[in-house]
Amino acid sequence: MRRFSAALASFLRPRSSSSPSAESEPQFTAAQMTRQPAGRPRFAAYGPLMAFGPSYVSGLGEEGVKAMPAGEPPRGTVRQIELDLRVDVRDLLPRITAPTLVVGATRDHLVPVEHARALHAAIPGSEYAELDSGHVVLHERPEEVVTLIRHFIDGEQCGES
Repeated sequence: MRRFSAALASFLRPRSSSSPSAESEPQFTAAQMTRQPAGRPRFAAYGPLMAFGPSYVSGLGEEGVKAMPAGEPPRGTVRQIELDLRVDVRDLLPRITAPTLVVGATRDHLVPVEHARALHAAIPGSEYAELDSGHVVLHERPEEVVTLIRHFIDGEQCGES
């Protein structure tokens, strides 16, 4: 679990400064919570709080939050984060010629929406849409995601171009 903590903490660490800014402080504090052993209640609550948007979690109510699976990340998560931290494909993005839809999640604590906006800006001719959701947008807003994809496939405007 220490590898996951270190990878997540470095993923969330602001790159421009050694100390967290006011904007990133909640993320940095949440990353520090991963240092709790997996059996502790604070750690168990960490995953859902980072994965889902605040309004989604609030809407679940206390019982719904308690019923959420918690604990260890899914198998392969650590390796995926390590890969994400190592690989930089930014120079390849302008070469993408396939029709591309980029969807940003405005409440994503793991991959800030600014990353989706930058991805859209770097892919020529891409379309962009934002959803008020956390990282697990397919769980929070499945109908909206399907609608965006259908509109995109049908050639209808999804958001920004």
